[in-house]
Amino acid sequence: MEEGVFHKPNLAKLLAAKVIEARLHTDIAGPHKERVIALQKHFSGNVGLPVYVLVDPANPDVALEVRRGLQDEAGFTQMIEAALAHRAR
Repeated sequence: MEEGVFHKPNLAKLLAAKVIEARLHTDIAGPHKERVIALQKHFSGNVGLPVYVLVDPANPDVALEVRRGLQDEAGFTQMIEAALAHRAR
């Protein structure tokens, strides 16, 4: 779902200008699965999927914004704008 939303022009422009994407896939097996799940718990408080987290690059242990569940273009835009406003304080 997010693949279709991330490519919408307005959201894509905001993402390109303000966000560095990193993905943690917790629903597949791999050598780092337990560490990835621990990171998800740390930032979001649970292991439910999907979860989207924006982390402060100046303080990478701090989640600026967390959203659980599917998001549409407006949801992602609000999430990014809220994180940027929080970081500007």
